[in-house]
Formats: sequence, structure tokens, C-alpha cells
Amino acid sequence: MKISIPQPRRYAIASLPLGVSLVEPLHQLIVNHQEWMVMQLLQCFGQTTQPSIITHLRSVQGLTSRISLLLIEMTADLTPGYLVSDMEEHLQTLGGISAIAISAETQTDISAAEMVETLQQYRQCYLNLIKLGEFSSEQEHLFSQVVGDLFTAIERQFFAQEKQRQYQTIIDQYLDEHIDDSINHIKASPMEMIFNAINLPIFIVNQEHKIIFANRKAHETLVVNSQIPREIYTWLRERSPQIADTNISEIVAEIPITKDNITEWFCLRLYPIDSQDGSDFRAIAICEDITDSKLKAQRQQLQQQHLAQVQALTKTGSWCLNMNTGEMIVSEQLYHILGLTPQPTSINFEQLLNQIHVEDLYGWVQNYTTSLFMKQNYSLNYRIIQPDSSMHWVSQESTPVSDRHGQVTHIISTIKAIENQEIINSSITAEAALRESEARLRTIISTSTNGLVVVNREGRALFINPAAEALFGRPASQLEGELIGIPLVTKESTELEILRQDGQLKIVRMRVVEISWEQETAYLASLTDITDFKKTEDQLKMFSRACDQSPVSIVITDSEGDIQYVNPKFEEITGYKAGEVIGQNPRILKSGYTTEPEYDVLWRQITSGKQWSGEFHNKKKNGELFWEHASICPMRDEEGYITHFIAVKEDITQQKHNEEILAHQANYDALTDLPNRTLIFDRLRQAITEAQVHHSNVAVMFIDLDHFKNINDTLGHELGDFLLKEAGMRLRGCIRKTDTVGRLGGDEFLLIIPKLDDLVQAEYIANQVLDVLGEPFNLCGEEAFISASIGIASYPQDGKNVSTLVRNADTAMYAAKQEGRNVFAFFTQNMNDEAQSRIIIENQLRHAISRNELSVVYQPFIHLNTSQIVGAEALMRWYNPELGNIRPDQFIAIAEESRLIVDLGEWILSQACQEVANWHQQGNNGLWVAVNMSPRQLRTPNLVNVIIEAIANNGLSSDCLELEITERSLVAEVPGVQSLIKQLNHLKIRLAIDDFGTGYSSLSYLKRFPFSVLKIDKSFISDLPDDQDAIALVKTMITMAHGLGLVVVAEGIETTAQLDFLCNQGCDYGQGYLFSKPLPPAQFRAYLQRNS
Repeated sequence: MKISIPQPRRYAIASLPLGVSLVEPLHQLIVNHQEWMVMQLLQCFGQTTQPSIITHLRSVQGLTSRISLLLIEMTADLTPGYLVSDMEEHLQTLGGISAIAISAETQTDISAAEMVETLQQYRQCYLNLIKLGEFSSEQEHLFSQVVGDLFTAIERQFFAQEKQRQYQTIIDQYLDEHIDDSINHIKASPMEMIFNAINLPIFIVNQEHKIIFANRKAHETLVVNSQIPREIYTWLRERSPQIADTNISEIVAEIPITKDNITEWFCLRLYPIDSQDGSDFRAIAICEDITDSKLKAQRQQLQQQHLAQVQALTKTGSWCLNMNTGEMIVSEQLYHILGLTPQPTSINFEQLLNQIHVEDLYGWVQNYTTSLFMKQNYSLNYRIIQPDSSMHWVSQESTPVSDRHGQVTHIISTIKAIENQEIINSSITAEAALRESEARLRTIISTSTNGLVVVNREGRALFINPAAEALFGRPASQLEGELIGIPLVTKESTELEILRQDGQLKIVRMRVVEISWEQETAYLASLTDITDFKKTEDQLKMFSRACDQSPVSIVITDSEGDIQYVNPKFEEITGYKAGEVIGQNPRILKSGYTTEPEYDVLWRQITSGKQWSGEFHNKKKNGELFWEHASICPMRDEEGYITHFIAVKEDITQQKHNEEILAHQANYDALTDLPNRTLIFDRLRQAITEAQVHHSNVAVMFIDLDHFKNINDTLGHELGDFLLKEAGMRLRGCIRKTDTVGRLGGDEFLLIIPKLDDLVQAEYIANQVLDVLGEPFNLCGEEAFISASIGIASYPQDGKNVSTLVRNADTAMYAAKQEGRNVFAFFTQNMNDEAQSRIIIENQLRHAISRNELSVVYQPFIHLNTSQIVGAEALMRWYNPELGNIRPDQFIAIAEESRLIVDLGEWILSQACQEVANWHQQGNNGLWVAVNMSPRQLRTPNLVNVIIEAIANNGLSSDCLELEITERSLVAEVPGVQSLIKQLNHLKIRLAIDDFGTGYSSLSYLKRFPFSVLKIDKSFISDLPDDQDAIALVKTMITMAHGLGLVVVAEGIETTAQLDFLCNQGCDYGQGYLFSKPLPPAQFRAYLQRNS
């Protein structure tokens, strides 16, 4: 139990006495246990408080310890002539408080530490009492007994807390001893039934974040194929150190999980557990769906933002005061009005009082306390002083908020800056006139045959008539001379609540006038009982406000359906004024989209006494169509007859529009506005269903744009997107109304042609597609050309479901690309076999390196003039136990397309550099090795680093490595290839252009790139020396290469005639089976030994 005794705040202003008019409100606050507010008001007025007031307040029954102690301190600060001599009274008060403290041991929310703090505060009280005089021995004994009682309470509190810690230790020890068995045998024990009965996802993961158990709820919501969601897995992996920390008993996190494009929030509570021997680590995870609370918090945050914006626009601030705790919640705009900078911690009640002008403070407090006592709203204008000493007028509106017991728990106020000087002046003038009027009025200006009460300025009753006795439920003899709670505010009329002794609450309308009573100023209050009237009025007002302020339309009709009432929202939405529709039938909004049978069903349902809900597509007064959702129910009288119908209708036009947008976004490609994969697959499914019924054919065309990547790489993605949109428009223009064309993604399109009599029609449409796509595309003033490869599959010959038809069309498209592109191909079973074979090869190739299935063979380069071995080309070979020897032309192309070529290229580069090092160790220091580079390898960002590392790891110089780059790689316009080749040339690495003459624009590449070697493709060598064209081409190549300073290597030399011709033409090096076939490393080293 904490009893804080704050130091009182003093106002050194003699003009602010705590006068007798405030005694009764303070009295009532004490009786109603509004301790905090009494403390604030007493501290506010401090030393200016009249001694008689303190004496009166100390006599009030139900005085709490904190108020009593404060009054003692205030008494000590008064003049010496008013010292309190009754020391025993204060010590008895302390004794009573200590008895309360001792009983606190049964309250688990009070700690021993708080009791110690209370004891320290009692010590301070003791010091305050010393100011009043010396203690007698009996008083000393009494105070010692109080302190002893407190120590006893503290000791018991410590004992209770220690006992709780012992229980917790026993529980933790039990869990440590038995948790492993519980987990290891969870499926074989009743624990599984317990977990499955819990309606929360629970699962247990091991140290590798794999699930070893999940209850039924987890499988229903989170766990799929024994795998936890990716988001939870990522979270577990990132927090592995925390989870492994045995000092952490619980880890809590809020994690968003996206499934089927829907994001849900879960609160994950993770409890790390460890086996006794430390061999295995596990953790129990309990998940709770907090999506609703997250959305609610987001909505609340949005509402707070909207409120702050409204207050900023209207320059209105607000504060809410908790009467029990003193805590204040203030809006950001209030800081600006008060001239303060917004702070993380809210301002308090004392700070607010500090900024009220000293001349306005008394009136502010009087209005405030009267509002608390009378439980009624009040408004007033007053001045505030900002920190820079500037004065500003503000207008305040306040209302007290009561709980169900009628006790005021909060005060809510709005404060608005008054900027119009005329309003300020008129307010000052009105207040002056009111004071003058009150001074003149000395006679009773109103009488009433109802209850009459006369009170003096202190609020004490002087006269009560019999009607007033009935209202209060007490005779006049008991009321006269008492404070009866009549607010001394003269108005036309006001309402007042009277709580009788028998518990009844009476509401009266009161009129108060100032009169002269026995030559003294007094007040006459006329009271009229309006309790029953107010109950009925409140119900009607509440219903009226609900209808008028409702965010939805409300329409009330009579039993015949004629409109009797519409609320403002109906007028706003429909454009009709109430006067235009009263007496009309709601079908005045009819648009024609709702049929007569639908209206008949609605009418039959509501006239039978049932509720109806549904949607209308109605028409406004201006002819505009709108959607609304309506709920219509009948209203019955006391005898059960239907007298009216009430319809609550919500405008859902925007919702419908949003649904249409979302539906379009979900089914159409954002770039081309063509049906996307989801929609086009659904259209294909419908076409197959219809073909089954009508026994017709359906053709599926898989269209892929040839070399589209070159457009993106050279012209940029923006122009690439423009080309895709243009291609989509062209495809849409060459199909029938019954056909569907959609974009699958990237540069792939799918065309569905239903209701075909034969495949000749499909062939005709395919030719049209090739023609329209073959026309030039205008990209920012420049023409670009592309072609397409088309694969065609048909229902039912090539498949009877969506996935099979699309897969087979894709296979046929791939075959069309193999044929040279810009063609179409019909699916055949042979294509399917080849596709299956490609899949098998690719799957096996992914594990070839790890299974040591790859090897390298070396074919030597021969110096044609000296017949000496100068180097060798490294060639990859693959033997698979299931597939046998696979030819390089089979698996290299597949590796290039599947991106496996990068890993294979790094592997053969490493192997080749190791083998060159072996050659050099045998004394063959001048040899080099050539390794082929693919287009995809050239796009690898770290290629240069990989090459440097392979050379350095084997202690080689850079000129021991030759990289062979095909013309195809250069034609593909690999981004950054020119910079890459320059870097490699700078490193003194030999660069060769391979398969020269098989591509196009070869001469331009020789000019642009710093090659040192030119390799003539074997297709030119094979026809030598008999074919005149081959002779002319080879002569030209050798002459041109030498003219450019390049070394020439002839590939595929197999006869001595070819060798003689090449020697005569001055060819530098040769390679081919005439010298040696490709040899494994050991055989190649032996070959070197024999020919060294």
C-alpha cells in the first residue's frame, strides 16, 4: 500500500482564498472518495486556506489517510495562533492507517518494497508532527506501536513472497526433469490429446528448425507437409543465438504470415527447452492469431490521426482527466494552444492550472467543482498565459463522465482558441453585465407551485416547502441548515439530479434566482420533478441522434410501404430531399436492374414478419446509378401487428468498384491488360468442358518471342515493356471473338482457339501470328524486329486437361526454336520423349559434380612447323551410372539453359589449372591450357575473381591460361562483355575467338576485342584440300588473322593432306585426331613424355 504525500503547491496570491462557497463541493468530493481531486485543490490554494475551512474538513466522516495527513501538514504551516494541540488524534489516525497496511498482506498486488516505502513516508509524517510540539511518553509509545505494526506487515509480506518463489522453483525443477520424456513420447502419451484439444497452433522444433511435433490446430492453420511457414522459419533462424540462450525462458514476437496473397498476424511465444544431457535442443512454439487486434489497432490509429487533423484544422485541443488517478490525456493541438512543445509524457492537471490567468482561476475552479458535484456540463471563456508571457483567450466546453454507480470518473474538455477580437470583447462585456444584473436583483423574480428551496451563499438550506420535502425524501427539519447541493447558478432553468436516501434518483428542472432573505443575500430554487419525462425524452433523443448521425441511410415506411421518414444520410446519397419522398414508395429509386419477381420475394418475406437482406442497383435523383446493401425488418405494436418497416441501407458503390478493380487485377496482366495465367487457364478449362459436350477440338498455342532478351539488354526494360504491349495488341487483333490470348509472363503468350473442326484453322492462325509479329516495331523512332516460336497442342489428341495441353504446347514451342525460330510446330509424341529425356539429363546433371561423375580430357595443340606440343584444350566428359556416357553436345546445351553451366565452368577451370601445374612439374613449363567460356558464364559478375583465384591457387602465370569465346557469345551482345574482355587482356590472359566463321559480323568483333588467337572451325577444315570454296575461305582467314597480328589454330585436322595444305598457308597451330584424340590426364601426361 503506497501513501504518497506530495509537497503542496503554493499560490502566493492573497486574492485567491478558499472561500466558504467551495466548502460544500470539497465536502462532497471527500464523501464520494474523490481523494485525488481534493488533494489537488487543497495544494492549489495552500497557505491562503482559511483555518476554519481546515477545521471543517477534518471533521468530515470518511476522511482518507492521505487527506488527513495533508491537512495536518497544512495545519503545521498556519500561524502559531492556530496550532493543533490534539496530538493523540493524529497518532490515532496513523494507527488506523497502519492497521490497513497490516491487512494488505492478503492483497497480492502490494509488494514488501512498497510497504517499506510507506514506512519511510510515515517517518516524514512523524517529523511533521514534531513541528506541533513535544510528545508525551504515552504519545511516543503510541507512535512506536504504529511503527511496530508496519514492520510486522512487512515481515509477513516478505514471507509470502519467499514462499511463492519456493513453489516456482519446485515447478521449474519438475519441468527440467521430465520435459524430455514428455516431448520424446508425446505421440505415445495423453499429452498428444491435450495438445490437440488446445485451440491454438502448437508445434515443437529442433535445433535445425524442423518440426518434430505439431498439434491438430497447427496442421489446420500453419503447418504444410510438416513444414512451418517461411516467415516463422526465417524468424527462428535469425534468433538462433537467443533461443540457444538457456537464461531466456520465453521469447515473444509478432510475425506476419502471407498465404494465398492474404497476410495474417500471429503472436508467437517460444519456450526454449533443453535435454538433460544437452545433446538435443528443442523449443515449444505457441501461436495466436492476432490479425483482428492488429486491424483494430490500425483502425484506431487511423481514427486518432483523423481526430488530430480535425483538431488542427479547427484549432481545438482536448484533455481527459482520470478523477481516480489524476492521469491526463491531452491532444497534440492542446500543446499548441498552451504554447508548449509536445512531449512524450503528457502534461498534468497542475500544469494546466498554472497557465490559467490569475483573475480567471477562481471562476474556473468554481465551475469545475460545481460540474463535479452537479454532474452537468459547463462552458466558459477565460485567459491563458503562455510560456512567453503572451495572453490568449480560449473557450472551454467540459462534461463529467460517470460510472454505473453514478460516481464521476473522468472529465472530458475541449479548448478552442478565440481569435476574433469582437467575440472576446463581447464576452467581457457580457460577464460585466451579468455581475451588474446579479447585484441589482434582490427580490424573487419567479415562483413555483412545485418544490421551493431557499439557500444562503454557503449553500445551506434556509427554507423548504412540502413539495421539496417529497422530492428530497426527507422532512424540512432535517434539511434546514444542511448543505443540500443546490448549485448557486442563476439561469432560466437547469436540470439537477437528486439522490434520495432510499436510493431513488430524481431528475428535476430547477430555476434559481437571487433574493433577499431576512436582510441577507440568498437564492430561491424552484424544482419540478421531470424524472419520467426525461427517461422518455432521453430514449427519443437517443434514437433521433442515432438516426440523424447514422453513417448509413435509414428509411421508415408504414405498413403499406409508403415512406414516413428518411434520415440526412439518405438525402445525401440519393439527392432527394425528405419532402420529395415522404409518402412515396421506395421504388422511386428503381433503376430497372431489380426484377419484379425479386421485389415480390422481398415483400412476401417482410410482410410475413421476417427480416430481408440484399443488394439493390438503384438510381439517384440525377440519374446516376449506385449500389446499396439493405436490411429491412418489420416493426410491431404492442399487440403484435406490423405497423412500419425500417430499412437500413449502406452505399456500397465504392466497394463494388473496388471489387471490380481487384477482380480485374487478379485476372489480367498489369502490363498488357491481357488475361493472366489464372484467367487464361480458367478459359482453357471452360473450352475443354465445352469441347467435351460438343465433341469439338481445342487448339493451344504457346508463343515465345525470339531473342526478346536482346531487346531488354540493349534498349532497356522500358522499351522492352512497350514492345510486349504492342505485341499483345497485335495478337489480340488477329484472333476471333471466341478465341482468347493471354500473357503467361515474360515474353510468353498463350492462345486458346476453341470450336475447331480441324487443325488447318490453327495452322492458318499460327501463320497470321508469325506475320503480325514479324512486322517492324517502332521503338522511340527506331525500328526493331523480332520473331516468334510457336508450339501447338490440341484437345483431345495431345491432352485432356489444362496442365497436359500447356506442357505439350510448351514442348512443341521448344522444338520450333530448335528448328531455327520464326516457325510453328505441332506437338508429337517424339517431342514428349525428348522433353522427358532433357528433364532426366538436367536432374542428373545437377548432382554430377558432387557425385564425381565429371572428368576432363585434353586434346593437344601442335606447332605445325616444329611438330612440338604447345598446349591443350580442356574438354568435359560425363559418365552417369544410369544414363551411361552422355555426349557433350547433349548436356552442355542443357547446362547453359538451366544455369548449371556456371558451376560446371568453374569446376573445369579449376581442374584445368591443376593439370597445367602438373605438366610444369614434369618439366613442360611452356605449355598452356585452353578452356571454353559460355555466354552465361560471361554474364557472371565474379568471373574475373574466379579466374584469378584458379590461377593463383595453382601457382601459375596468367599466360598459361587461354579462354576460348565463341562468336555466338559475342553475337548475343552479353552486357559488359567488352569490359570483361579488356580486364582479362589486362591480366595477360590469352583470348581466342572460337569456331570462327560460323557466326556473323565476325570482322567487327576482331576489331572491337583484343583477341590474340583465332580458331578456324573444323567445318571449314574438313573439306580441304579438295573443295575450292573451302580453300579460298581458309586462305582468307589465315591471311586476315596474320594481318591483325593473331595466331591461327586449325581445328579438326584428320588427314596429312589437310596438314600439308595448312602448313603451306602458314597456319601456326593445329588440333585434331591426326595428332591425338582427347586424352584423360594420365594418358596425356604419358603422351607428353613420348613426344617431348
